[in-house]
Parts: sequence; C-alpha cells; structure tokens
Amino acid sequence: MSNEEDEAKTHQQENKQETPTPSTSSATPPKKLRRICQYSSSWENLFSWVAMDDYDRSKARCKMCNTSFIIAYDGIKALAQHADSRKHAKTVQAAPASQRTNSSFVIKDSSQSDQVTVAELTHIYHGVKHHISFLAQDCSINVMKQVLKDSEIVKKMAAGCTIASAVVNNVLYPFSIELFLNDLKNSTPFSVATDASNKGNCKFFPVAVQYFTPQEGLCFKILDFYESAFEDPQSIKDQLCHVLNEKGLSWTNVSAYGADNTSVNYGVNNSVFQKLAEQENENIIAAHCINHILHNCAKYAFKVQSFDIENLVLKVFAEFSNSAKKREELKDIFEFCEVEFPEVLRHIPTRWLSLFNAVEQLLLNWQPLKAYFLSLGSDDCHVAIWNIISDQEDEMASDEQPTLSELYLYFTHYFMSQFQDTLLKLENRSTLSCDLYLIMEKFCNSLRKKIDDKFFGMKVTFAFQKDYLPVHVINKFTSEALNVYTRALKYLEKWFPFENSPYRVLSALSLANREKSPSFDEVIQIWMLSPWKKELPPISLYEELGALDMMFTSLEGTTSLDKWKYFFNKEPAAPNLLKLVQYCVSIPVSNAGVERIFSVMGNLWTDECNRLSLESVRSEICVFFNIPFTCLEAKDEFLKNKKLIKAAQSNVKYMM
Repeated sequence: MSNEEDEAKTHQQENKQETPTPSTSSATPPKKLRRICQYSSSWENLFSWVAMDDYDRSKARCKMCNTSFIIAYDGIKALAQHADSRKHAKTVQAAPASQRTNSSFVIKDSSQSDQVTVAELTHIYHGVKHHISFLAQDCSINVMKQVLKDSEIVKKMAAGCTIASAVVNNVLYPFSIELFLNDLKNSTPFSVATDASNKGNCKFFPVAVQYFTPQEGLCFKILDFYESAFEDPQSIKDQLCHVLNEKGLSWTNVSAYGADNTSVNYGVNNSVFQKLAEQENENIIAAHCINHILHNCAKYAFKVQSFDIENLVLKVFAEFSNSAKKREELKDIFEFCEVEFPEVLRHIPTRWLSLFNAVEQLLLNWQPLKAYFLSLGSDDCHVAIWNIISDQEDEMASDEQPTLSELYLYFTHYFMSQFQDTLLKLENRSTLSCDLYLIMEKFCNSLRKKIDDKFFGMKVTFAFQKDYLPVHVINKFTSEALNVYTRALKYLEKWFPFENSPYRVLSALSLANREKSPSFDEVIQIWMLSPWKKELPPISLYEELGALDMMFTSLEGTTSLDKWKYFFNKEPAAPNLLKLVQYCVSIPVSNAGVERIFSVMGNLWTDECNRLSLESVRSEICVFFNIPFTCLEAKDEFLKNKKLIKAAQSNVKYMM
C-alpha cells in the first residue's frame, strides 16, 4: 500500500474516534489532537516538482507524477516521503526522454506549427535541388538540433528518410506539376519530347514539355518519368497519350514532337511521329535534334581523312587511365618542361562536345606528351601513336615547323571548333526555333567560304607559307581537307531542311539581329504554318504588329527570347501575336533538355542511393526541373501556400 493510502486510512480512523467518557473504574486521559498543516509556498524552493493542489490546501501536487497527496498531518515530511517513493523515482528517471518527446510536438494549426512545417519543406526541397540523399538530410537535422539548441523551430523539425520521401512524393511532386499545368490548360501551344536511357537492366523514359509565357519566358518542364521495357513506336506513342490524358492535356495544342534522330522516332512508315501525325494531330512538327545532326556530320566528314584523330585521342587516354606509374612518369616530363600538368581528357564517341575538348587539351600539351611517347620507343609505344611521331625519333619537331601528322591535328582542332561554337549556341536555353535557320545558314556559308578560300586554320596556313613541306604533301593535305569540308556541307544539306523548311518561315520572329520588326506578310506566312491556318487571321493582328514596330528600337535584351519577354510585359494587349510567338518558341531546336534529365538522374540515383524507388526518382526529377525557386525563395513561397502547408502537416496527398 502506498504512503498516500496509509495516510488517508489513518485520517479516516481518527475522524471516527469519539470523545472518551470517564470510566467508573479508572479514568483514561484523552488523546492529544494533531495540528492540521497547510501548503506552504516556501516548500517549492526545496522541491522543484511540488505545487499546491488546485482544490485543497491540505494537499500538495507532484508536477512530475501528476498526482496529489495529503500533507495535512505530516507537512514537509510527506513531501520527503513522496520523493523517496518508487513511483516518483521512476518518473524522475524517465523525465529527460519525456521532455525530448514533448519538445517534438507542436500545436496543430498554430503559427509555430506552420513555421516548423515550412522549415521542413524548405530543408527537404534544398536536399532535392542539390541531390542530397534522404539519409544525409536526416543526419543534418539531428546535427542542427544539437548545434542550435535555443531554436524552438529546429527542435521540432523532423525529416527522416520516411518523412522526407513522403513529403517529396505526396506534397512537392504534385505541387511541381500544378505550377505549370494551369499554363498549358489555357490552349497554350507546347511541344512534347522524350528519349530512353538504361540504368542496369531497366529502361526509363521522361516526358518533357516546352512552352512560352511572358512572365517566365521559355519553360522546360517534366510531365512524367516512367519505366518500360518496350521501345517500339506503338508503345511509346500509347504511353505519351496516357500521360497527356492523365494530366488533362489535349494533343490539339501540341506543336512538335522532339526526340533523337532514330528510325523509331522519325521513320517514314512506322515511327512515333508518323503515328502521332496520323492519329492525334496532323499539324505536329518533327523537331529533329540538330545537335545529333551536327555530331554525325563531323564523324561522317572525317571518315575520308587518312589521319584518325579520334583513335589518337582514345589511345593517349588509354595509356594513362589505368597506370599510376605511367602517370607519374608523365608528370615528371611536364615538370621538366616547366608546364603545369593537366589530367588527360577522355573522349566518349557518343558525347557531342567531348572530342573538341580532348583535342584542344592534347594540342596544348603536345610537346610534353610527344616527349613521353618518344622516350618509350617503337617497342613500348602504341603503334597508332608511334606512326604519328616516328619521323621525330631523332629530333623532335618544333612548334614553328609542325610535321604533316601534326598539321592534320591542327586542322581537326580548327574544324571541330566551328562545330563546337554552333553546338553551344544550340544548347543555349535562350536559342529559339526562330533562331535555328539563321544559325545553320551562317554555319553552312562559313563552310562554303572556307572551301573557296582553301582555308584550313591559321597554323596550317603559316606552315604552308614556310615552304619546308614538299609540294605533293601539301597537295595531298589540301585535297583531303577540302573533301572533309565538302562532305560536311553535303551531309548538312541532306539532313537539315534548308529548302521548304518551317524554320525558314519561323526565322521572321528572330529579333536578335534584325534591324526592323517582322513585316505583316512574314507574320501571315507563320500563321499559314500554324495550327490556325484554316482560320482567318483577326484584324487586330495588324494593330499588334504596329505596336511591335513602334517599340522595336527600344526593346531590351540581347536575344530574341529577352526581347519577346520585354515586349509582351510592356504590351499585354497582343493576344494574337503572343499566340504565334508561343507556337514558335514551343518548338525545340535539340533534344539537349531531355539529355539533361538523364544527367540529373545519374546525380541523384547513384550507387550509394540504390534503394530509391522509381516513384521517388520521378518525384525528385519533377521537383528539380518544375519548381523554379531558389532555396531561399522557396521558403517564402511555401509560407504563403496554406494548402501546401496543410498537406505537409497531414497524411493527405496534395491535391492539384
């Protein structure tokens, strides 16, 4: 029986005792009455856990045990007895853990609750934007709780793996889709692009859209990211239709289909584009990847060159990629030549820009590299490399008088530099489909001029002027170099539609290098190309072009994209012209945007994060591409979105 029950029983017995009456035989003296004690606030200085009972001053209340006990007869002694009781000792022992648990809870729908939720959302969003794993995010929260002990918000934050995954999949992912779906449901023209990539034995397909708004400019968003083992045209087409129907989008607003230039996507008889054009939208444009065309053009042009530059780059890299000893020997030669040592770049044949960078670094460090391979001799040097430098075995050629093989190397670098500049322009996110025709026309004209002038780069021109090479050698080199130019030009003319090209008509909307605004006739030609070609252009279109002409000289920006954004923000009453610009801008010039999706997938879905589900990968990719806020901006945006906060605080999925 507890001390409190003993005291209560004694108290009841004492109350039942009656006043004694004198006996006839002997008188018994009466018991002395005990003084009734009341609660004293001074006891709180001795016992921090004690408080006065709310209803009875003859009782005290233990704040830790949450019980009341009588102090009427024992006073402070009752407090000491309670402190020594087993129940109180267990409560004191469990108090630290209970305090940590209580600090993790906040009152729902309170101001502090919203602040904690926004802090959790921002922390998880920051992790997605910077490809931080859920496990690392959980660890960072625990560290912050120890470092920032005075922060009530940090104390109550929770972002474990399960919580973070649920927030990304159920809250941030639907929010990222909602952000741009409203733009597309207002009859805004948009393009659809896809591609395929393997991870292990699984094949994944992203579905991306591109469109234009005056507020954000060019927008590239992700609709879905799915897994499928089938890459035939019918399967891809059916999946694209399923995704668009699921999101409530119509194929009538689709301007173009973007993909890489395989027969599956653009074949004449059985392809994804052919099925879409026949069954969904006859006005859809085939947005071929121009970057792939340029990459294949360079490879095709170099097939007739006797000097295999690509093989040289691969063999040089292979020499040092797996041998630390050879790498150290090369570093010693660089140190002797007083040249800073760089790592040898690897060339990947399927990458658009890797060959130029590899050749450029090879030329910058050619003298030390050449010295290293000459020191190996013909027995230890790879035959592909030795055939290039064997004529310098006795004496190494100087930079002023390069050998024939080195002239091929310099010419390849010069030729690739032109492709590099064009590829970078096309990969730039500010390059629009209206700029494409002018870029390709300028590139082809530069090739024609080089053929006419027989110009193969400044290094080659100076070497020819020094007359140290035999005439037949110069003639052979000139013939091969001209053949490279000619083959490149023919390939481009075959695969890029210079004649009767929709890009030629759209080029009227390229404002970057125009001296005057587009004419009414040029805009009408674009109208006749658009999905509204069967409709009569509204008369207000003429007035809108007049407004553009008046503002043309004052348009701010260096690119067509910047100038169109500026115009529509200053002149919102131009709906017909806006519709044409949206149609033009929505057509992609390359598939580089989809390729970036796979790069992001590789960054977040690493070997260390191999337990990520497909749902989490899809959600993180969509959040990364679709939510345009920086991490600091996201905090303010989340704080204003009460629906998002409510969804994050509950187990309910965010409803679009």
